[in-house]
Amino acid sequence: MSPTVQGVATTLSLLVLAASAIRASIPEHEGVMSFGVAVESAVTSAAPSPPCTQCNARRWPPSVCCVSGTFCCGYRTCCANGQACTVDDVCINVTSAPPVPPGPQAAGQLEWAAFTDYLVSQPLVSSKDNVIAVGGIKMAGYTLSDGTPQWTSSVQLQPGTTPQLASALSDGSSVIVTVDQFYNVIALEPRTGAIRWTYTSPSQTTYFACSLLIGQGDVLLVTGSDSIVGISLLDGTVKWTVSTSVAQNCAPTPATESHFIILDVNGTLKALDTTTGHVDWQVRNIMVSEASDVMYTEGIVVINQPVEADGTFTAYLSSTGAVLWNYNYTINGATPKVFAGHLFWTSTGFSNMHIHVISCRTGVVQWRWLVTYLDGYYPSVRGAFVPEGQPSSRLVMLVNDDVSLIAVQQGKILWNDTGVTATTPILHSSGKLFLGAESSVVAIDARSGSRLWTHATQAVVTSPVTLSADADGLPRLFVGATDYFLYAFKP
Repeated sequence: MSPTVQGVATTLSLLVLAASAIRASIPEHEGVMSFGVAVESAVTSAAPSPPCTQCNARRWPPSVCCVSGTFCCGYRTCCANGQACTVDDVCINVTSAPPVPPGPQAAGQLEWAAFTDYLVSQPLVSSKDNVIAVGGIKMAGYTLSDGTPQWTSSVQLQPGTTPQLASALSDGSSVIVTVDQFYNVIALEPRTGAIRWTYTSPSQTTYFACSLLIGQGDVLLVTGSDSIVGISLLDGTVKWTVSTSVAQNCAPTPATESHFIILDVNGTLKALDTTTGHVDWQVRNIMVSEASDVMYTEGIVVINQPVEADGTFTAYLSSTGAVLWNYNYTINGATPKVFAGHLFWTSTGFSNMHIHVISCRTGVVQWRWLVTYLDGYYPSVRGAFVPEGQPSSRLVMLVNDDVSLIAVQQGKILWNDTGVTATTPILHSSGKLFLGAESSVVAIDARSGSRLWTHATQAVVTSPVTLSADADGLPRLFVGATDYFLYAFKP
């Protein structure tokens, strides 16, 4: 035997002797035959785990098991009793409902507040009976009068898609249309939440560049990867199909007009007849980029065509496609916006900025407003309106800075409400402005700027302010907040 082999054999013999000595030093106990069994016996003799509920025993990897005093929130989270589980499977502490003063309520007072298990991003008033609260992937209906829950939709919404209300259809009914997680178009009954019809695109892949647009003649426009489809809002059947490249952007013309306005990636602006899908007019060779904007206001389509450091605004008559005007500008400011028949765009300098107000009908600059800003903060145009009984030239522009809401008319400050920073779009109705401002809802007299009322919410307002009336004609304001409540105020 070689020395190497002999050394290995000696080592193995020593290891065997050492193992035997260790085994001999362990006292014999009933049921203990080896190290492995001894460990197993020690484990099984420990105190048993408290009973629990398996959240989803069929799932792999295994889900959590929730003990007494907790409940399953999804399959990975256990919420304590008294908490709520959101649609995102997050446990939240339920805030007590805000107190409602005894009626009848005065303007600005809370009428009711309903708890939801999701953040409301859009109160959608569907009829004179219900308000539909939309948030994230969920949608539910509540009574307008007292906030009683009516239904919760089983449809999981496609994130980023805004449900639309189609009211006053030819058969007298209304529907809510949305896109589900599988890119199917779904129509729901507003009063019950029941599914009225479903449309599934025949394309293997579907891309909704314009989401959903509601047009005249009970038609819903759906933009897909290789076609544009007009669907009947009554039953979901296809009324027409137009083969076209994917739309770059869309101007959502209102239902009172007869066209859908489409800008495709090839730079062609098209007007599709809502009832037939026929291309009534088109304009070619439009510069298209990621920064291109198609805006619509009062029968006029305005296209923003930025090119490097410069750009051009072009306005078209939506009924015929006739060019109304062109306006060349230098890019150095905020994204242009349209409100109340006017175009607003911003140019900035070293220590100041100008907000330009252009008539969409003529292309003429109505006026400019010079703003001096500090610390690089740019005031933002939040809306505009024409006071009742005044010509369009008397338009009032609403601008927000760090600390105030400013109304500007013909380049001069009309009023300044210090302490109000709009965190939602501004609603103008019957000479009043309604808006969410951090953790409160505010009403302002549009002409004088005087504060009509302010009502604090328990958390930051997360949705636009929506105004509607119930079956008795009583108006209400609706907002959602980060405390997971839907609020109803008397305006």
